[in-house]
Formats: sequence, structure tokens, C-alpha cells
Amino acid sequence: SKRPYYLKPIVIDEMRVLSCDIALMDSKNGKNNDNAIFTFFRCLPKNENYIAEVLYQASYEGAKAKELALYIKRLYYDSQCEYIVLDVQGNGLSVLDELGEPTVDSERGETYPPLKAMNEDRYADRCGYANAQKCVYCVAGNQKLNHEIAIQLKTSFQNKTIKLLKNQMEAEDFIEGFEVLPPQEQANKLLPYIQTSLMQNEIICLEYEIKQSYIKVYETGKNRKDRYSSLSYGNYFIRQQEKKLKKKMKMIELDTRTIKDDIIHYTQKKKKKNRGSYIIETDINVYLPIAEDSVFSVPNKKELMKNLVPVAPNYTTDANYYSFDKPYLVDGR
Repeated sequence: SKRPYYLKPIVIDEMRVLSCDIALMDSKNGKNNDNAIFTFFRCLPKNENYIAEVLYQASYEGAKAKELALYIKRLYYDSQCEYIVLDVQGNGLSVLDELGEPTVDSERGETYPPLKAMNEDRYADRCGYANAQKCVYCVAGNQKLNHEIAIQLKTSFQNKTIKLLKNQMEAEDFIEGFEVLPPQEQANKLLPYIQTSLMQNEIICLEYEIKQSYIKVYETGKNRKDRYSSLSYGNYFIRQQEKKLKKKMKMIELDTRTIKDDIIHYTQKKKKKNRGSYIIETDINVYLPIAEDSVFSVPNKKELMKNLVPVAPNYTTDANYYSFDKPYLVDGR
């Protein structure tokens, strides 16, 4: 089936995360107040933080565990994600079990391999395939964790380390040739922006209270909080990954300092008979990783650089992240 989104190439040091808030069809009456929500993050390092761009969100209502597992794997492999963040409270465990099995996609004629939990053995052990890829970060909410997740999302908006798409009204103005597109293509291009507006409205309508020193976020009436949950779970995981990023940046800083002190510049003295002495100076040019271009090169003495961060692989695929025309972003509010 044709995918209703445009995928751009991955860039070096980019991290991609698919965050899933799970809701299944009620087996008794076929109804459920919640949707399963899938949120796609494109994360780019900046100093010691990730700037998380929320480029795609989709909802799925009235589905069974096997159907959701198929949809998750489609999004995971289509967008070349590294990680899946999965709500495993309640019905989420059945989806985790389905992710841990080979998944047949009869529509595309593909079979996706099993995936397993990465952060807790009790969840990883539910997968019967020892060699399954560990990429599913399981979130089992409790009072303390939900408090931390809510605080972290607020902090990310305040620090501008999370960005959202503009709303659909603004999107119509900058999508090139929007007016002349067929109705179905217009709808496809507007879908991420519509989902963004729905998410913002949902968050605005949420209430909170403090119980036993912990913040509890809740919905009222017919309002929902599944989009908020999917967004906040993914953001929480990304901020956990920043700990690894900070450690990596410190290692680069230490290695850089060592290189500058020990090998970049050296002096060699030689003596010639009846001509006194002279000095030969040799420089080794080093280009260290930066956010825009993480490839470094050393014209001379390349073997001295082996302990520095390795050159990232050369990505050539054109099937990567979700966006429409251009990822026009606005700081989250």
C-alpha cells in the first residue's frame, strides 16, 4: 500500500523514537473511550541535549493486540526508528507479547522479526526469541513515575528542547501548491498538523491535582489524555537517553584535549654540520564532530585517531522520517 507520508534521509547522530500509548477494543461491547496513539520523534543532539521534533502522530481505535503490533512494526521499520516506547500497563502487555513474535504483513508481503524489551528482564523474558532485537522501552506508570513524566514534559517545553508542528490552518499557507492538489492528497498532507492541533487541545483541557506530594494529570468528562500520554512517555525516554549523550560529549571533550596536547603540534630539532640548528614544525589538522557535520578527517597520522569517536556510517536510504514538504516547526507551548 502507498504510504501517505514523505520520508527524508536520516542524518548522523539522529535518534528516532516511536512512542505508543495503548488502548484495545473492549471485548464485551466493542467500544473503548481511548485511542491507541503513536507519536514519532526525530531527535537531534545539541550540546548535551536532544531537540525532539514531533513530526507525526496517528490514532488507532477499536483494534486488537495483533493489529496494533503490526501497525507499530510498520511505523518502526518505515521510519527507521531505533527505539519503541510502549505503555505496558493493562492491555499494553498483550501488545508487547505480540511484538515479541514474528509478524506477518500480508498486505505488503513482508514478515517483521520479533522485538523485545530493553529495560527490564521481567518484560524481556516474555519474548521467546533469544536473538530478538532489544529496542522496546517499557513504561509501567505509577504515582511517582507519572509525576516525573509530567514534570519532565513541562521542563522540555520550557527549555525548548521539544518542538511541535504548526496547526493545520497555518499549514495550508505554506504547503507548496496545496490549492491545486487532489482532495485525498490534501488530507494526507494536512493529517500531521491536524493531529498536532488535536494533541494541543487535549493537553489544554487536562486537569491536575497534587496527592501525597505527587502531581496527577487527569481528564474530565468526555475528554481524553492518550495523546498527552504518548507524547510524555516518548519525551521521558528521550531525556533518559540524554544521560548517554552527556557521557559521550564528555568523552569527546577529553579525547579532543588529549589530541591537542599530545599530537597536533610537535617540534623536531636537527643539527647540520657548520650550519648550527633549525626547527621543523609539523601540524596535524583535526576536524572534530559538530552537530551539522559529524564526520571528521585527519590528513596525517590517522592511526592516532582510532580511540576517538568513530566516523558515523554513510546513510544512503531515502526512507526515513515523517514530514510533509518541510518540517515547519514551532516551539512547543
